[in-house]
Amino acid sequence: MSSIAIFPCRHTPAEIIAKELTSRLTLKMYTDENLIIDTAAEFGISEDKLRTAIFGKTSVFNKFTLEREKLINMLRHTLHQQLNSTDQYLFEGFFTSLIPSRINHVLKVLVVDAQADRISYAIASGMSEKQAQKSRKEFDKMAYGWTDFLFKKEAYESSLYDLVIPVAGKTDEELVEAIIKCFHTTSVLRTNESQ
Repeated sequence: MSSIAIFPCRHTPAEIIAKELTSRLTLKMYTDENLIIDTAAEFGISEDKLRTAIFGKTSVFNKFTLEREKLINMLRHTLHQQLNSTDQYLFEGFFTSLIPSRINHVLKVLVVDAQADRISYAIASGMSEKQAQKSRKEFDKMAYGWTDFLFKKEAYESSLYDLVIPVAGKTDEELVEAIIKCFHTTSVLRTNESQ
């Protein structure tokens, strides 16, 4: 069965869209935290180490220990089990970058907006302008650190996704409908090659 993967872009309606898609398409939500917990249980490793591998900076000693690569491979192994299950998922989080491009039964989506509009979105949800700017900057830095480590690309680089949807004044409903329309195309079906 087909699934959807949404890479996070803070201060956009991506979370609202993910919940709506989960409900309307009866998908199981699977997040960074789910993957961390499952991987920690499978490999008997600390959840904090896995969180640091995803969200933290690369240690200066990593070029000698390759610890981050080892932890990411554990995460990939656990994710592979989810990708091979017959369940339909809505994957949401940084880990969606670990889904190989050859896996075509997962629609990789980025919901993105201009920086100024993201700050306005955060202010509308109760943050001060200073808090919103700091929050956006810290999140983007973390996201860029992750995708730079994996691909040597910026986090919001369109080549990393099947579908990039700019918010640009669209309603949440319009964004959901655009993703559903793309999700129901034959190019997002599970095939023998994509497994």
